[in-house]
Amino acid sequence: MNLFHCLGCGAGGSAVDLIMKLDGVDFLTAIRTLRGGTVANHHREISGFYSEDSQMIRNTDQSESPLLDPENQRILKYAIQYYTKTLESSQAAREYLLSRKLAHPDLVSNFSIGYAAGTLLSVIPDQATQEGREIRERMIACGILRRTGGQKEHMKGRIVVPIMDAAGIIHQIYGRKLPGGGSTSADHMYLPFSKNCVFHPRAFVSRTLIVCEGPLDALSFFCAGIGNVSCTYSATDIPPAFLAAAERGNVEQVLIAFDADEAGDRGAQKLAALLKERAIQSVRMKYPVHTPERK
Repeated sequence: MNLFHCLGCGAGGSAVDLIMKLDGVDFLTAIRTLRGGTVANHHREISGFYSEDSQMIRNTDQSESPLLDPENQRILKYAIQYYTKTLESSQAAREYLLSRKLAHPDLVSNFSIGYAAGTLLSVIPDQATQEGREIRERMIACGILRRTGGQKEHMKGRIVVPIMDAAGIIHQIYGRKLPGGGSTSADHMYLPFSKNCVFHPRAFVSRTLIVCEGPLDALSFFCAGIGNVSCTYSATDIPPAFLAAAERGNVEQVLIAFDADEAGDRGAQKLAALLKERAIQSVRMKYPVHTPERK
């Protein structure tokens, strides 16, 4: 399935995104349009778009994870869009974000942040239908659903933040459990795939880059008006993709804003050494240790 890019307004995405924009329909209706073979009429109606198929093939390693499958990407984006809408109606989720000072008019539009309330299955076709079964199988393959336990949502009860590259392809999803959620699982959760991907790739065009441990830490800087910020997902396990992006971009100095604890100090020393090998300066910043509001 081709990707599109508008040379006028800069919009881009998959063929499904294109049908949704042109016809003003939802994700499932766009899927049905494509399956019905009516997309050819749309190709004759538009101009200013070009195919990026060959570029996508060159830049995508299909063996990295099922997330990179184009059909799975459409399923992931549908789930993320639903989670952003769910966030609007969840008072508990919005109050938690406010407690973390994560309040910015462009937070959702820039980062597609959302909330998984556990109601995703209620908005897709019944599993008795072929379409419903196919969507569920893809959600399981992507890690959105768990096959065990009655196909429960992997991120249920969590703030979710998709980790997307500059082209909008989702490489990971981060989930942060709400306080008092009642779940015994970990506070921080990712999809069961590699985290060798970059959060907020646009930040790497800056000469000075702030790096935090987690996505919500990074977003707190964004909400404070500081956009040149990213994260490594862990203080001690630095993704090679982060180092490659820093070396490939315009980054000359990294301000390491890891937590002010033993793990954060140890991780900051490790990251500083790795950056030094790449001729990138670093400065240690002391990010506050987790407070009750952040737990």
